[in-house]
Amino acid sequence: MRFELIDRLRRAHSIRLMCEVFEVSASGYYAWRQRPESRRCREDRQLLVKIRAIHTRARRRYGSPRVHRELHNEGTRCSRKRVERLMRQHQLVGIQAQRYRVMARQDPSPPAPDLLRRQFDVDVKDAVWAGDMTYLWTPQGWVYLAVVLDLFSRRVIGWAVSRTADTRLMIRAMERAERKGCSRLRASARSRVAGEMVRGWPWSPRRVGLRPSKPFLR
Repeated sequence: MRFELIDRLRRAHSIRLMCEVFEVSASGYYAWRQRPESRRCREDRQLLVKIRAIHTRARRRYGSPRVHRELHNEGTRCSRKRVERLMRQHQLVGIQAQRYRVMARQDPSPPAPDLLRRQFDVDVKDAVWAGDMTYLWTPQGWVYLAVVLDLFSRRVIGWAVSRTADTRLMIRAMERAERKGCSRLRASARSRVAGEMVRGWPWSPRRVGLRPSKPFLR
């Protein structure tokens, strides 16, 4: 194990210095390098390739138990401790998903009237906006995406991304849509989440000529 570490770091540090630090002889290291690769080391190297592929495919969320299960499903026979050892040696750790607790709260504001009446085909640009929110996985973790669409063109005219699903996220998407210069606004339709989050915030939809409509699901 120490010889393997020295071999990986040999381009960055002096071999003799590392041998002194790890308390091994330089002659022993060079003898180890000239020694043919053992069958177990060769099998470990081949198994590590499969482990890395499963770990990457699972977006680094799998620990050794689930990686071992996937290897078993693919027909690779190995012990769970062997998988655990290889993942530990090469610092392959499963990412723990963050748990969220959803808390219901009473909204004191009255519900908005249903201005659309399920009429989703719009003939005028910037007459009806629809907003929604979702979450996406990125290499940096989960993020929330809020979008505002013009139902006439079905194009996104405002959007915002954040690590937290709070009121400011939807407000930023609405403000970005407002900066597009759309002035012929007559109604606004929002999904359930976005509508609840916009209500009660100091930013007022009526400030730009918007009239909130009842949340809808198509």
